[in-house]
Amino acid sequence: MKSVAQVRLFPAPAQEAAPADTLRLCNEAADLVSRVAWETKVFRNHDLRVHSYGEPKNTGLSAQPAQHVIKKVSDAYTTAKAQVKARLRKPLTKPIGSTRTPPSRSTTGACPGRSRPAP
Repeated sequence: MKSVAQVRLFPAPAQEAAPADTLRLCNEAADLVSRVAWETKVFRNHDLRVHSYGEPKNTGLSAQPAQHVIKKVSDAYTTAKAQVKARLRKPLTKPIGSTRTPPSRSTTGACPGRSRPAP
């Protein structure tokens, strides 16, 4: 018979900030890798790693998150290319992630960025 225990962790303040800092670093690194991909017109995963591996490493990421960031950027461009081919979106005119659009303000009480109110 298996027993299951629910445990709640209480991290120290420094430990609470660590995931948010890592996520911020990953987002910054993804923007850098996306710019490198756009400038060099190299979007395949392995080729993009050759051209841009130093960018995420210089932001302070370790090897594994840096590789994951490059893979995510490569996948984003692959998806965008497939959507253009299927006529689901217009061709890209600037790097993915190059500009952030602020969430729309809604007076209906919906979550920011949602197009319709929550049910």
